[in-house]
Amino acid sequence: MQYRVFIALTLLSLANAAPSDPAPTVAVCVSLPESDKNRLCKFLKSFEETRMELFGVIMTINIAFISHSEQNFKHEFADYLNNRRREKNQSLSLWQRKFGVDREQMQLILQNDTVAQQWAKDHVFESHNLEMHLSLFTAILAISERMADAATRMKSSLSEATVASEHEFFDTINQYKNSGHFGLNALTDLMSTLESKFKNKYQCSKKVD
Repeated sequence: MQYRVFIALTLLSLANAAPSDPAPTVAVCVSLPESDKNRLCKFLKSFEETRMELFGVIMTINIAFISHSEQNFKHEFADYLNNRRREKNQSLSLWQRKFGVDREQMQLILQNDTVAQQWAKDHVFESHNLEMHLSLFTAILAISERMADAATRMKSSLSEATVASEHEFFDTINQYKNSGHFGLNALTDLMSTLESKFKNKYQCSKKVD
């Protein structure tokens, strides 16, 4: 239960973060070993699969959410309408708009299994909404960790000279890893930033699989 509390608190504290939209960067091509360029470009190309995986994750979670809603349509539809009206009230906090309670109340609810079960029974829509967010955050965290591991392995395969000259590439990834911000926007922003800054620099458009 403590793990669930941590995920819920972390996710919703980041959910309002506005995504950045980095402008494309025109970088001068660098003189690196072709083998190193290929590895860097292969890593950047893997973002295509990552985006497809994110799409699949979001679709699967939303389908599950809709399925839950259909099973309790009569009650959940009324809750949904109330929730939509509540979400439009900008005077409320994110927690209040999403779940009808503030952050501290939700933390207390989730810390007690009996109370949490009763809250879920009385707030079916909000409970399913919370489960959806938990599932999404857990999946994004796993994808983020895999990407970070792949970057570490790729870095270890490069020459020392390349690692030294391309420190900005790895600094960007390290900043993401150390930020603790593993929401959807943070992950997609990281990929967009790396592509914008480095695909042209490494001449990735000329590389073949």
